Amino acid sequence: MIQVKHPDIMHKISIFQRKDMGKTEHQLQIRGKIGPLIYYTVKGKQYVRTAPTRVRQPNTAEQLQVRSKFALANALASALHRAMKGWFLESKVESQRAYNQLVKRIQATGIDTSGEEVCYDFERLLLTEGSLADLELTKHAEGISWKLPAQTKANTTVFLIGIHEDSLEVQIHSSAIANQSLNVQTEEKTHFYMFYVQRNNNKEKVSRSVKV
Repeated sequence: MIQVKHPDIMHKISIFQRKDMGKTEHQLQIRGKIGPLIYYTVKGKQYVRTAPTRVRQPNTAEQLQVRSKFALANALASALHRAMKGWFLESKVESQRAYNQLVKRIQATGIDTSGEEVCYDFERLLLTEGSLADLELTKHAEGISWKLPAQTKANTTVFLIGIHEDSLEVQIHSSAIANQSLNVQTEEKTHFYMFYVQRNNNKEKVSRSVKV
């Protein structure tokens, strides 16, 4: 609908060229679309821009897949972040928050888009990536043990994270790396990932997570 609040609707409007947007000089008050132009008012000043020639389809298969992938990654990242009351950050880009990195990592490694439905890929999922060497793990009846990495520091903590594949319920187990073992029983439909974190002067280094 076009609304014109001026008796001389045929008055010529002078437009200053600025890409696809301009501003009217006359005191006309026109709102809406006239031909290829759209008129609108911001803070008492009237502007005009060209109307889009093509409206993109917001629900193409590719766009729906992207949205589903982000929604799944965000749901898992939120569950992990909430359970840990934060997450682990080892990045040279200080402006990139740990949570954002986690969402991107889950999207890149933990989402399967090959089938008819977008779903989690718990086998490929990486929870952490960093500069520390991977842990060498051994599973046994009582739990999990590991070898001490070279140049291990005292303020190093091993984390074992469990994620239930249906509810996304998160379990957290931790131990000083020097203990070299964690007693934990694995559960059906719960996927476990282990990594370790070194903290020094408010900075942290992280190992890549290993699926147990």
